[in-house]
Amino acid sequence: MLSNQLIQVFQSFSKKEMTRFHEFAHSPYYNKHKGVRTLVAYLSKIYPDFNHRNCDRAKMLQLILPKQKQHQSELALLFTYTLRLLEQYLTTEQFKEDENFHKILLLRKLRNKEQYRYYEKVSNKFERELKNDLYKDTNYFNIQFLKAAESDQYYAHRSKHEKDHSIQQKQNNLDNYYLALKLRDSCEMIVRSRIMKIDYSTGLLDLLIEDVRQNLDQYSKNPTIIVYFKIYQMIQNEDASFYYDALPVVQNNSHFFTKPELYTIYGYFQNYCIEKINKGQRQFLKESFILYKDQLEKELLMDNNDFLSQWHYKNIVTAGIRLKEMDWTFNFIENYKNRLSPEVIENAHTFNLASYYYSMGEFGKVLDLLVRVEYTDMRYSLAAKSLLLRTYYDLEENEALVSLTRSFSQYLSRNTLIPEDRKKGMSNLVRFTNRAFQIKSNLEFVTSNKSKKELSKLKTEMESTKTIYKDWLDLKVEELETRLGE
Repeated sequence: MLSNQLIQVFQSFSKKEMTRFHEFAHSPYYNKHKGVRTLVAYLSKIYPDFNHRNCDRAKMLQLILPKQKQHQSELALLFTYTLRLLEQYLTTEQFKEDENFHKILLLRKLRNKEQYRYYEKVSNKFERELKNDLYKDTNYFNIQFLKAAESDQYYAHRSKHEKDHSIQQKQNNLDNYYLALKLRDSCEMIVRSRIMKIDYSTGLLDLLIEDVRQNLDQYSKNPTIIVYFKIYQMIQNEDASFYYDALPVVQNNSHFFTKPELYTIYGYFQNYCIEKINKGQRQFLKESFILYKDQLEKELLMDNNDFLSQWHYKNIVTAGIRLKEMDWTFNFIENYKNRLSPEVIENAHTFNLASYYYSMGEFGKVLDLLVRVEYTDMRYSLAAKSLLLRTYYDLEENEALVSLTRSFSQYLSRNTLIPEDRKKGMSNLVRFTNRAFQIKSNLEFVTSNKSKKELSKLKTEMESTKTIYKDWLDLKVEELETRLGE
């Protein structure tokens, strides 16, 4: 029974959602079936502890249908009826989240009932609310279009021969909605096509882009259109000037977008910076850091429970360290620790603090921190092992390094969940670190020429091989070259 769709949906419910569905199922307006009420009452009682014991078919038959012949088909039918009621509940809950759409439907019903006086009162109030609406995103233009379309239906329904602008407003808002949505989706299509190697048909996009370009002054008054037009140009062009042109437009119009949409918008800029960084344009590391600060200030990086993602936390710390923003980074690690989800605080805080201390050269503190936590998340485990590897190298802990390279290599070869490209990169890190350490350890025992040959061979192989923490490896090779040049 645990695989039943009804129970699986209940397992995703919060306590509040389960209580509300229980009330929904016991409302005679929505449900009059006593068997469904009994089933919902029982499942609400055992929530969230759904297990094979309390969800056993025989037990449920006895509890829910005690006075009837206990046929499996009767219980299956109750589950089917309850699942239908659940679908109605989910639809109702989703519907309640969009108050503007409620008003469109209310106007439609009042028009059909020919309640014209009430209709115009609701319509005028709705128009004032839309005019004062803070957000001017794609959803705003969709509602504006639906409202104008309803007003046009109202005009036609009353058959009054008087001047009316609703059909013009309908067309204007349709244009705005279509163009805003087209530009927004086109940005996403470009990103997905590059990731998944898919060619999408863009339809009328080229004509629309040209129209916006030629009428930029006009469209600049529309926040959604101008923002996504600038983002589209940035994504399509290699020239960094499009990035610097687009970012101020977003920052100046950010208040017109909801937080989820603004988070997506900033994501385009963040990904653009990552691509540039990967191509060696280091100045975009600073841009990425600025973007993170901006998003923190706007509270865009928090999830639905107001927690900061541990991966955003880690990425921000990494960027801060690479930019040598040490005071800011330490304060961020400590100040945002308690903004993390409780179940990840210890791992995330400990690892990132260890990264900070490594960058400060306080290797003893790194070791103290890393041995304190057993990382269950594969990504943290890999990052912690690689940090430990670099720490042992810098401390010249020969036995510890040899032991770690052996156990790390075994971990990589046995773990089937690690993506192949990352596994290769990590394996190369272990291999190259070990070889660099051997060269470093033998400097006093072999000739300078032999060490130089070994180092040159290592450097050549590193240049043609994908690895992790390449900057660190390059630095260690440079340090060895300096010592050999003395």
